[in-house]
Amino acid sequence: MLSFVHSVKCGSFSEAGRNIGITASAVSKNVSRLEESYGVRLIRRTTRTLVPTDLGVQVFQKLEAILADLESVENDIQDSISTPRGNISIKLPRVYGGRYIVPLLHNFAQQHPELTFDIMLDDRPSNLIENKFDLAIHIGELTDSNLIARKLDEEQLTTCASPEYLEAYGLPSTPDDLVEHQCLVLRSQTSGMSEKWSFKVGHKEQRINLKSRFIINDGMALVRGADKGMGIVQLPRNMLGRSVDADRLKVILKQYQPAATPIYLLYADSNQPNRSKVLIDYLISKRGRIS
Repeated sequence: MLSFVHSVKCGSFSEAGRNIGITASAVSKNVSRLEESYGVRLIRRTTRTLVPTDLGVQVFQKLEAILADLESVENDIQDSISTPRGNISIKLPRVYGGRYIVPLLHNFAQQHPELTFDIMLDDRPSNLIENKFDLAIHIGELTDSNLIARKLDEEQLTTCASPEYLEAYGLPSTPDDLVEHQCLVLRSQTSGMSEKWSFKVGHKEQRINLKSRFIINDGMALVRGADKGMGIVQLPRNMLGRSVDADRLKVILKQYQPAATPIYLLYADSNQPNRSKVLIDYLISKRGRIS
C-alpha cells in the first residue's frame, strides 16, 4: 500500500522507490501484488508515467488519509517519548507523602509542564492495579510480590517526650518503665487497634501493648499533645522531626530504638509509560535524601 501511494504521488516507480528506500522493481512488484489481490487495475503504466485509474484515485485518497493518520500516531508516540505528558496517578502515605513527596513534586512539575498529577494521601492498603494507580509509596514490609518495589527511604520509630513532662514525671530508663508513665498511643487507621510500641532489647525486637488515657487515630494530634506535655509518644521520626528540632520534644530510650522500617516506591511492571518512567527516575535519584 505504501508503494502504491508513493507511486501515484511521484508518477514513477523509480522515484517512489527512492522515497521509501527500495528498488523500482520492488515497488512495481508491490503494486502488482496489490492489484492482483483485489483483481482490479489501479495504475495504468505507460513508458513515461504512471496514471491512476478512477478506482485507483479513490483508493489513493483513502490510503493517503490512513497513512497520514498512522504518521500522526507515530509522531505522537515519538513526541510523548521525548516530552513526557499526561496524568500520573499516585498513592502516598498521608504524613510522609504530604510532608516530603509533594514538595518534591513541585520541582519535578516545573521541569515537566505537560504533566498533571492525581494524588491520594491515604494510609489504608489498596490494590495498586485495581485502583488504577501508576505509582505508590508504601511504608513497611511488602505483601504483594507481583509489584516492582524499589527502596526509596527509611522510617525510624522514635520515642519522645517534652522537657516539661520529663521534669514532672522523670525519665524512663528502660521500656519496662513506661507502664508507670502517661503514654499517648496511636490507633491504627487500617486495623482500628491500638498500635504496639517497638523496642530493640538485646538482639530481639520487643513489642509492648501499653494502656493509655489517650488513644488517638491521628499521628499529628499525638505530636501536638506530646508538645504540650500530655505524655510520651512513639511515632516515625518524620512526624516528630520538627518538634525535636525546635526542642519541644526530647528523644528518649535511644539505646532501645528498633530497626528502621523500609519505604518503597511501587509500580506494576517495568513497561511503564514515559511519564511514569521520568518520575520514577526522579524519585530514585533522591533516594536516601528525602526525609
